[in-house]
Parts: sequence; structure tokens; C-alpha cells
Amino acid sequence: MEPSIDSISLADCATGAWICNALLARLKPPCRVCNSDTIVETVASKGENGLRADACVSCSPEDSGRGRFMKHPHIIVEVRSPSNYGTEFEEKLFEYRDTPSIRQPAIVESEKRFVRSYARDAAGRRRLEEATVAGVVRFPTAGVEMTFAEIYRRTSLAVEAEGPASP
Repeated sequence: MEPSIDSISLADCATGAWICNALLARLKPPCRVCNSDTIVETVASKGENGLRADACVSCSPEDSGRGRFMKHPHIIVEVRSPSNYGTEFEEKLFEYRDTPSIRQPAIVESEKRFVRSYARDAAGRRRLEEATVAGVVRFPTAGVEMTFAEIYRRTSLAVEAEGPASP
């Protein structure tokens, strides 16, 4: 079950939007990025029961056009905040892990500058990569990386590290 819209902060929404923008600027066709309006299908959740990620990438031609469901997600990014801590969030991560098309789930923390991702290597094993404070987040499965300045732009965490947000 997704957190209620009343419990999601504007900062969390903004972080998800900045991530989508950074991915969009860097991805090469046929890859495309979608936001939380897109329903992601996993091995356990299909159709209307699918999951919503803050950002998701697919490089499959089957996920182009006007469909509402991403059936072959490649990268999943979740912004973790106090509103979504707990069992439901952890279950969602297990679904992502068990979905063969998802090569890299990433968790972006909203309360501190920290990102954890699990990219699959050539042998199919998950490799943990953590980025902290002024780090760079790599999405090797799509040949993309982004900085914390981009991820935390115009949030309270950006003000700490980069100075006041510009308009």
C-alpha cells in the first residue's frame, strides 16, 4: 500500500522530480524515464496493483507509447522518507529485487545526503554502492551518473552543502 498523499512532503516530491530531470537529460534512446504517475509492474504486482516509484527507467521498446504500465523497468529510484519507512517499503524493495528486468534499484534518503543502490553485475549478482554527502550516484546499467547537487537541489539538504537555493 502506498503512503497517503497527505503524508508525502513537498521536498520528497521535488527530490523525485530532480532525479527524473537529471536522468531525462542523460539517457540515450531507447531508454526513457517516468515519474511516480507511472505504474511499475513487478513479478508480484501487475496492472493496477503495480507499484509507483519516484523515478523509473525502461530501455524496452515495449514500454514506449501511451501505456500506463511499465512492464520492463530497468532502473527504479525510491525516495525514502519518514512517511514511507517500515514493512511496506521493505516489501516493495524485495519485489524490485525479485523482478528480473530491474537491474538497479536505488534508495535516496530524504533526511540525510545518502544514496544506496544495488546494480547487477555481468554475472547477475547485486553490487552495493553507497554514496554520501557530496557523492556521485552511478547508474552503470544505463551509463548515467548524477551528483548530489542535482538530487538534493532546492531542498534543505542542498542549502547545507551548496548554499541558498537559487530561483
